[in-house]
Amino acid sequence: MIDKFFYSENRWSIKTENHCINISEILWNDIFESILNQTSFVYFTGFRLDYKPESFLIDLGFVSKREYVSIDNFMRLFFEVSDIQILSPRKLLSCFFDNYEYPALIFSQKDIFIELSNCVRNRTSNLDIPEIFEGVYLIHKQIEQDVLWFNKSSNMPTLN
Repeated sequence: MIDKFFYSENRWSIKTENHCINISEILWNDIFESILNQTSFVYFTGFRLDYKPESFLIDLGFVSKREYVSIDNFMRLFFEVSDIQILSPRKLLSCFFDNYEYPALIFSQKDIFIELSNCVRNRTSNLDIPEIFEGVYLIHKQIEQDVLWFNKSSNMPTLN
């Protein structure tokens, strides 16, 4: 069971009942499909790496579409997500989402790789990205492990 909470037209959250968020679960498929119908590019950013498995660099090669940006030995990471990794089942992408304390997926209508990579290098939060860039959805976790947050640019439609 999930509960939706709306805070403004551009910010809402979904809370799962009694378990941590796992973006590879089937219950997220409709949301990801709705967002993918509105956008063409997907980026990952993570702050505060909690756990770095041995296969980290190999996995990074599979999930990233082009070069990645690593700051402080992967304590902050940014990359464009490979098309195949954003579709179901998203298991490998989910590992990156789970290994960072503050992970985020940024869905964009246009290629903003360079601008976003500069943005990630110079800040410690992703929350204002939808205010900086038009045509963006931001899906992220904060400290609550059972809540997924959604922010969007004002020019993007609200998801049902």
